[in-house]
Amino acid sequence: MGKMTKEEVVSFLKDLQTELRSQPTDCQASPRFWTIGDYEIVDCSEGCHDLYEIILPRGGEFDNYKIEDFVKEVLSESSEMTDEDSKEKLKEIVGDDDSYDYDDVLDWAKENVDKEAYLLPCRRQHIVKPNTMFITKEEARNHLKANHYHYTKEAHTYAMTAWRAPRVEKLWKILEEADWDEIFVPADKISEAVDKIKTTPKKDPKTLRDTIEQKITMTINLSEDDVKNVILEKLEREGQDPKKVDIKFMTSYKYVSDEWGMNERLVTKFIGAVVEIKESAGL
Repeated sequence: MGKMTKEEVVSFLKDLQTELRSQPTDCQASPRFWTIGDYEIVDCSEGCHDLYEIILPRGGEFDNYKIEDFVKEVLSESSEMTDEDSKEKLKEIVGDDDSYDYDDVLDWAKENVDKEAYLLPCRRQHIVKPNTMFITKEEARNHLKANHYHYTKEAHTYAMTAWRAPRVEKLWKILEEADWDEIFVPADKISEAVDKIKTTPKKDPKTLRDTIEQKITMTINLSEDDVKNVILEKLEREGQDPKKVDIKFMTSYKYVSDEWGMNERLVTKFIGAVVEIKESAGL
């Protein structure tokens, strides 16, 4: 991704803010985010199981299958796990209604595939997939749709809360509440502000200095040179000689800390600009 223009940044932040304000909470407190939830099969104690897997040690390879998947694999036309006669015996065991006895399938597997085969009790366990984190639910949905082949058919969006994470909470609050139109002031708005910086009507034509103060109460995303250039261009259009213009910025500062009274830091605020127009002493 290339460098974004200021307009692209503002558009992105405003669209994101709208989505954050309107999306469902999925019963999670703020600051909330989304991940991908899925299920995996884990072994467990007998009696706590949801299903059985058949394990084929195969001399250390330890292939594992759900019983149903094992039966389908063996009976598939492409399977080379056993010969055709053995397949017919397995067909007789499983029948047509799939209500077969797992122990009978295990006995068949020991006789025809791996004599050390055994059944392992397992259960389905919900997991949060690693390396998944999304600010909005819609983004999580789009990710799942585009990358479904990395997950099971049961994968889903899963909301969580960034618990006791004050910086995340503050960032989410900024994203949801900030007025981006005030924070990122377009250059044309600055130009409009400069339009108001006009020399006070001169009662005394020999006044050597006119000081004009323009108070800017909004935060702007422009450098000091950017603001100076806008002011100089405006004054030049008004007939002023840029070489005779001196621009000074007015700032204030204060020390602020976090909600626990810690991490104190100095914050500087731009409050206005003073424009001095120097005129010839002979006027």
